[in-house]
This record gives sequence, C-alpha cells and structure tokens, in this order.
Amino acid sequence: MDDSNWVSGGWGALFTLDFNHEVELHEERPSLNPKFPTLQAEKLIRELNLFPKDAEAVNGMDWEGESTKKLVERRLRFPGIDYSDASVKDLSQHAGYYKLRHSLAARMFYLFFESRDSRKDPVVIWLTGGPGCGSELALFYENGPFTIATNMSLMWNDWGWDKISNLLYVDQPIGTGFSYSSDLRDIRHNEEAISNDLFDFLQAFFEEHPLFTNNDFYIAGESYAGHYIPALAARIHRGNKAKGGIHINLKGFAIGNGLTNPQIQYKAYTDYALEMGMIEKTDYDRINKVLPVCEMAIKLCGNFFFFFFFFFFTLWFLLFPFYVLVSSFNPSVCAHIGKDDKKTHGVGSLGGSAPNEAGMEMGNLFPGLNLFLSLHRLWIPILDEEFDLLTGIPRPCPAYSRMENGLCSLQYYDIRKTCEGSLCYDFSNMEKFLNQKPVRAALGVGDIEFVPCSPAVYQALLMDWMRNLEVGIPDLLDDGIKLLVYAGEYDLICNWLGNSRWVHAMEWGGQLEFQAAPEVPFVIGDSKAGLMKIHGPLTFLKVHDAGHMVPMDQPRVALEMLKRWFENKLPENTPAESKEPEKRVAQM
Repeated sequence: MDDSNWVSGGWGALFTLDFNHEVELHEERPSLNPKFPTLQAEKLIRELNLFPKDAEAVNGMDWEGESTKKLVERRLRFPGIDYSDASVKDLSQHAGYYKLRHSLAARMFYLFFESRDSRKDPVVIWLTGGPGCGSELALFYENGPFTIATNMSLMWNDWGWDKISNLLYVDQPIGTGFSYSSDLRDIRHNEEAISNDLFDFLQAFFEEHPLFTNNDFYIAGESYAGHYIPALAARIHRGNKAKGGIHINLKGFAIGNGLTNPQIQYKAYTDYALEMGMIEKTDYDRINKVLPVCEMAIKLCGNFFFFFFFFFFTLWFLLFPFYVLVSSFNPSVCAHIGKDDKKTHGVGSLGGSAPNEAGMEMGNLFPGLNLFLSLHRLWIPILDEEFDLLTGIPRPCPAYSRMENGLCSLQYYDIRKTCEGSLCYDFSNMEKFLNQKPVRAALGVGDIEFVPCSPAVYQALLMDWMRNLEVGIPDLLDDGIKLLVYAGEYDLICNWLGNSRWVHAMEWGGQLEFQAAPEVPFVIGDSKAGLMKIHGPLTFLKVHDAGHMVPMDQPRVALEMLKRWFENKLPENTPAESKEPEKRVAQM
C-alpha cells in the first residue's frame, strides 16, 4: 500500500501503550496438531482466521498454540486525540484476548472503553451482525469513542455511547475480526454454542475487571445480532439463576434492525416494498403466490436438520420467486453468499453483480446435486426464466422490468440511497487502519489480518439463519429484564415493519397491554425523531430518517434513545397531544 496515503509521521507513532495487568491462563491446553483430510478443509480453516499466517506469537501464543507467555491486556492511548481535559485524560481504553473456558484453542478479541463516570455508568456489550462481522464496524462508524478521518487520523465522536456507558466491543463468533483459534472444532454453528462462548468471555472479563461487576449490564447490537442478543441474554439469565460463575447484573437488551423471527419478518418484505412504492401491486400478488412454500421452508430451516437437508434445494428454488424482491439485487438473507460477503456489514450479501454461490458451493460438496437441480427444469420451468437452476445464479433482473428503474442497484440497507460500489457502505478506511502492522502490534494481535466480515463464519451458520430467537424472550420480559427493539424506517433487509410484527405477536405476560398501548412520538428538542410504543419492560421504536445502521445515520438520536432507555424515561419530552400523520407501527 502506498505510504503517501498515511498520516504524516508514519504509523509507527500511531499508538502509545502502557501495559496494564496480565490475564493468567489457568487451564491446561490440549495438544493442537489438527489433521485435515483435504486441501478444501485447510482452505476453509485458513479463511476462518484459525491459523495466524506467521509463526510469530499472537500475544505470546505460538503456531502450535503452546502457552509461551501470559496473555496481555493492553491499555491504549491514541495520539492525535486531545487528552488535555482531565475527565478525558482519565479514560481507560483496553484491547486484548481472553481464552474461552470451554473451547479447545479459541481466543476472543475485544476492545473496552471506560466512560467518563465508569464506576456508575452501565457496561454495554455491542455485537455486530453478519453473521461474522467484526464489531469494529460499529466502533468506528456508529457509536464508538472515535471515527476514522480520510487521512487515517482518529477524531472524537461527539455522539459516542462511551459518554454514558462503558463500551465493550467483541469480535465474535470465533473467526470474526481478530478472534481466532487453531482448532477446527471451535467453529460454531448455532446460537447455543455462540452464547456459551460469549458467557465464558464475560466471565473472564469480569474476573479481570471486578470493579464493574456491580454495574448495570446491557447487551446491544444490530442486524444478525437479532439472533445473538436474545440467546446471550437468556444464557446470562440462566447462569445468574443457577449461580454459575460471576453474577452479571443484566438489566436489558436492545436489538437494532435485527433478524429475530424470520417466519414473521420474511412475510413483511412484500408489504414493506409495496408500502414504500418499490413494487407494483401485480408484482406483489405474483410474489405472494408462493408465500406458503416460503413459510414451510423457513420452518424446516429453523427446526429439522435432517428434513431440511433432504428438501433444502427443492424448497430453496421454490423460495426464490417469493424472495425475488431482494434476490433480484442480490441481498438474499436465506443463505445467499456472494463473492464479497467477507466485507458485508449486515444480513445478506453485498449487492451489485455478485452471484449466488450457495448452489455452487453445495454442488461441490455433493456431486449429485447438479443433476438434481437440472431435473427441476422439468417441473418448475417458470423459475428458470429468472434463475439458472443448475448453478443457483440469479439472472440479471429479467422478470422485474415492471419494478422501478434502478431497483437492481438499490441500497437495501437504506432504500433512499444507491450502493457505493460492492460494499454499499465505504468501510475501507477501517480496513486500512486495522491492517497496518504497527496497529496490529499495538492491539496485540500479531500477524492476524483483520477481515471485516468472514465468509466462512457466515457459511458455518447457514443452519442457524431461520431459527426463531424470539422464543427465549418472554421469560426475560416476565422477569423484568427490559427489551428495546428499534428500527430505522428506510432499511429493507431487516425492516421496521417485520420487526414491529414479531414484537406485537410475541406471547408474554404483558402482550395484550403492549398491543393496546398508545403510540407516541419520540421527541428530541423540537424534532420528532421516531414513533414508539411502550408497556412495562418492552419498547418498540421506529426511528425516522435512518436505515439499517441507526447510530450511523442518526447518532444523536441513538445516544439519546440509549440514555432515556437506561433511565426509563423514553417518553420524556413527548407532547401528549401530538399525533403523527404516518403509518402507525402496529397498523399493518
């Protein structure tokens, strides 16, 4: 990379480090000399960041994973940031790894930023979706203390959540971001395993940071974290009840534009698209004809491994017409894996011209599959007008000319915009920033390359996509643990309508009261920033003028939302007589 693009003075002066305290490794490690039967398997593992490229230690761990030194948590100071203010100077910023107790060789990476009033403010763990996307995306582009300028310098974020909370960003599942393992068996395929890893991580974190154990604790995140967050909340709640380790003072969890109940949310795609003028009524009717098949596919995907495996491809290709709205511009959430998925942020692939490789990948694993797909042409000929059933690659929008011009290039994270290249959002500064050797050395990650989103983690969780993670939420609500579901109104992929529907349909002790609760505007200053409904521990908020990434699109609103939610004051400053002339959150 051309050094001329770097900050004057070079990267060597980017970080100044103090060593804080050390994290002991107490457990014996198994022998780690995994053997793999094929080159394909080795390729998969390397894609998953399981092996550092070099034998150089990662925080003291050598190639074979033997413990040569203690893991070190590093305390960071960022040059170029004004530390003259005493309250800012006293901030503590940490980065490091923790060994996961029940893994074989996994190391989970995190960054921790203490707030201005760290002993009183809550601890918030942030989980980015994907699945397989590093939480550094949120740190630098949404709600972290800093943003990255075009010249690679760091600037304070005026609306960073560290102003009111102690922020913990974690790269998970293993293989995401800087997190890694040297054992294939540490790959995770479901939320039970992922939540257990996160619980083990939190136990290690609070053991080393005991001053924070009495602070209120919240979980937050977006997109595919609509799976991670309820699973982790339930795991913490079970652990607390069973007194299994350090008590975590869980007070609530917040899901932003999440995928939580696919069966309900997928049915909202066509309604949302029609309401927003993205499709015509004729397209709406045509796509909805296969709605029952889509519902069946989702049920099978989420619940019956063997049955799903047997019928997957039949149901997959029947599902395509229903999901044409999204797959026509390549963001399919039903296991659509594009070439550039390793760089995508949220649910789905990257758009543009990236083909659907799911069929091809599975065809490589199961040699008889291509013949099976070819036979589909005999009895589903209409599908072949739009999809090459032999490969699973969507044809370039042939049957959707009746839709609005430019739909194929639509920004499905924000329908007001068009994609900027293959990523839809430009996260290139973060990638450049984190992949410089001095930066990796400062963070203690050795030679592990940062990948914003891992395609291998994505693939490992294909069987997890359609599972309903709402099922564990009612017990949490009934025990008084708060839930905030918020959604930017211009996101298609995890739209507000689908999120509103699953929240209203959820059966819990306060369901009827929540459904009957009034809808009131969320007001900041003189502006109506959203529309919300609240009863007891449950809040739903539709955020105005925002897409998939609410803290990025509306940073002030997101910070105020979090603050009032912490304080149980979300309706604050809401004029009682105000009525919104818009589609109500429970109307459709």
